[in-house]
Amino acid sequence: MIGTIFEQGQGLGNQLWVYCVGKAIAEHYKMEHVVFDLENFKGHHFLDLDISNSQSSTSLNSNFESDDWCVLNEECFWDEELKYFSTDYDVRVDNIVENTIIRGNFQSEQYFYGRPERIRAYIALKEEYVAKKLVDDDVCVIYIRGGEYKRHKNLILPDTYWTNAISNMRNRYGVSKFIGISDDDSYFKRVLPDIEILPGSEEQDFAALYQSKYAIIANSSWGYFPTKLAPGTKNVIAPQQWARFDNKFDRWASPCNLYPDWIWQDSMGNLKSYEDCLDSKVKTTKYYNKNFNVKTSIKAVDKNLRAYIPAPIRAFIKLILSILFPKKLG
Repeated sequence: MIGTIFEQGQGLGNQLWVYCVGKAIAEHYKMEHVVFDLENFKGHHFLDLDISNSQSSTSLNSNFESDDWCVLNEECFWDEELKYFSTDYDVRVDNIVENTIIRGNFQSEQYFYGRPERIRAYIALKEEYVAKKLVDDDVCVIYIRGGEYKRHKNLILPDTYWTNAISNMRNRYGVSKFIGISDDDSYFKRVLPDIEILPGSEEQDFAALYQSKYAIIANSSWGYFPTKLAPGTKNVIAPQQWARFDNKFDRWASPCNLYPDWIWQDSMGNLKSYEDCLDSKVKTTKYYNKNFNVKTSIKAVDKNLRAYIPAPIRAFIKLILSILFPKKLG
């Protein structure tokens, strides 16, 4: 059996990645797939999952291991220059053993063994959201990520990324209509004040991106699934170098997040194909494997002042500051 855990604190995008990869590994090696703590899944109300066996993690220890289960923590590289934990395809999966729980990001399409479309057998958007027309065929959906990204400034994309991408959509595809979705509407309005935002909640945003034929997306794992699940061709512009856009080292952070059927935009607004970007990705992978002899799966904890402020007070302060400074905090 291959196990997947829906952990508390995981975002929906991370949950869907580790679930789909667990399913794909199990299918590839003809093993059963087990989901732990299904109640923690954040997409219950609008997504259907193909789950035949679910269990509680109460039988596991604090490291999610037991006499029956071992854990494979995905390898990651701490890039001190980029200040980022970078991941790629973990070759240890090639020798995975029975009764292994996988933990990590697992965001490489290589885990789908040449068939990334298999995720459509694992996840389905509920019919009520498929049937409700939110986006016309000639409209481009712009997905901006704000929220906690504003606390990690290297993840935030510059305003020029969005304005350049809009120009590219107009010039390349003749698109003249745009609509926005975001986890942070106030931030979106500051970045692109002239673009209408689709009202509604996460499921509405997911459905809109699912339906769109044209999309401009942020460097967030959440955006992968609605763009990939829908049938038909999509024209997607994504940020080159992913989580460290326009970094001076030309490293792809992470190497796993380069996908063949998207178009990649650099800091000058130039569009690149997968083939154009592949050299940067390959060099990044070689650099990590050659120069890093210490790998870690445990993320460092930043012991700053906020760690000592009670959670309810932090939430209230965050709300007030996000209203006052929507482009800085959220």
